Amino acid sequence: MATPYAKRVQEETPSKIFVNNPTLPEAEDALNYDVIGATTNPTFVGKLAGMDGEKDAVFKEIDALIPGEKDDNVVLEKVEMALVKKIADMYMPTFEQTKGRRGLVFLQGNPFK
Repeated sequence: MATPYAKRVQEETPSKIFVNNPTLPEAEDALNYDVIGATTNPTFVGKLAGMDGEKDAVFKEIDALIPGEKDDNVVLEKVEMALVKKIADMYMPTFEQTKGRRGLVFLQGNPFK
């Protein structure tokens, strides 16, 4: 089994990193390797929607929003926020314990809006 990226960076460099577009298991695993936090970008929802083990959760969020929202872009933004909130909730104890030095979570939205 390959060594997790976060562990390799921690062992081989003085760098501190953010895990990018993580699944929930990846986000949880990254906390074991002293990452600063997690970040997402506009491809986050699409990445998860295409992954076995993740796509059901994405489509559950979408299905819950579609009946009450006509704008697909708003649905996408709300789905992204819901998925990122799960990571933020997971990282909150670390954020609180380290007084904000770790456990940061960033969501990058559409830069054209």
